Amino acid sequence: MVADHGGYNVTTRSFNEELRDRGWFDHDLPVYCDPAGSERILEITGGEKANNSVEAGIDFIITKMERGEFFVSSECSGVLSEIWDYSRDEDDEIVKVNDHHMDAMRYGIFSAVSRGVVMT
Repeated sequence: MVADHGGYNVTTRSFNEELRDRGWFDHDLPVYCDPAGSERILEITGGEKANNSVEAGIDFIITKMERGEFFVSSECSGVLSEIWDYSRDEDDEIVKVNDHHMDAMRYGIFSAVSRGVVMT
């Protein structure tokens, strides 16, 4: 997308048009969506419910980072601005605030892995 504003500020029509203009519909690529948005998922071309396993998804990404197998591009300003907001409370529970880009990243990566895609 031209601006890094996150999918939560984009209409479904604009989202579909953007993906079509980028040629993403020329390939069989899933668009992983927040499972809570069932009706909207049906409107998005290629829309699939994402694996919303927060703990497992975050643990997977952290492990990849620790192994030097995962990096975030400096162009991903949304992810980079939110990544520091992820933390744990005194009960070791994940505190999620201002996390739209982080959720989108986790959905895309962990949903693909959960469906058998090998990330190397």
